[in-house]
Amino acid sequence: MASASEVIRRLSHDDLVVVFSGINDYDLNDISLTFRNIKHYITTNNHTNILLMKVPFRLDLPNSLSVNENISVLNRRLQTLTKAFPHSTFLGTLDNRNLFTTHGLHRNRLGNKLVNFQLAHLFITIFDQNLHSQFLSGGGISVM
Repeated sequence: MASASEVIRRLSHDDLVVVFSGINDYDLNDISLTFRNIKHYITTNNHTNILLMKVPFRLDLPNSLSVNENISVLNRRLQTLTKAFPHSTFLGTLDNRNLFTTHGLHRNRLGNKLVNFQLAHLFITIFDQNLHSQFLSGGGISVM
């Protein structure tokens, strides 16, 4: 079985990697390290498209204000980073408390549906742009 790194090495500009992880995957005490790791990932994988999803807030902690401020800083830096690399895109999601479970660590059913809708909308937009550019370049569209 191939590792994730091997699979990603085989991808091309026609492919898309979606990086969507939970807050437990990040070291919020050192957001610079988290940022450097993500930047390294984006710069070393410039042979394929990368969609970086917004890091969700921690709504489960009693003193979540400082943690969420760090998350906001990280998200702003990541959004700026993706603007510098044409093969990467940042997709923000809503942090409305009503979109999370009672304990606040995970998205609820409505929150998950909203994220799925945002992803579907983005994919349809990309697909439409690719079809349009293929058609304008004389490639035509073939439907089977």
